[in-house]
Amino acid sequence: MKLSDTASVNLKSTFKGLFAILDIVKQAFSAIFTAIKPLFGGLGTLGDGILGFTGGVGDAIVAFDEFIKTSGAFQKVGEGIATVIQIIMTALSTLKNKIKEKFESANFEVFHSLLERIHERMAQVGEAAGEMKSGVIVAFEVIGETR
Repeated sequence: MKLSDTASVNLKSTFKGLFAILDIVKQAFSAIFTAIKPLFGGLGTLGDGILGFTGGVGDAIVAFDEFIKTSGAFQKVGEGIATVIQIIMTALSTLKNKIKEKFESANFEVFHSLLERIHERMAQVGEAAGEMKSGVIVAFEVIGETR
């Protein structure tokens, strides 16, 4: 497989761009290191102060890590969360069962007969409205004939 002249030029430009990015990153790190270098070397007490502070922070983090490992703090927190979730799930299950019992023990026949009576009454109202409409139409027809 042979690259065309255009593809060859484009590949060369792509790699030049990638190496330019690496050079830019190197220059940035170099500039930062050059700016910070005096703080850790030639200034003596200032360098010692910064290193002393960061060393103290490092010691505190290591001590905290050891505390977590020896006390099992995360395990205890995890167990507490699991217990709370278990309590919530049990409560929801109990609530679901209570609701289910209420629906199972409720007398739906009474409710059903009530709905049937409401349906019958609504049908009667609909019939009456239809008859009333017919009467109104007849009345308007009579009024129109008398004019």
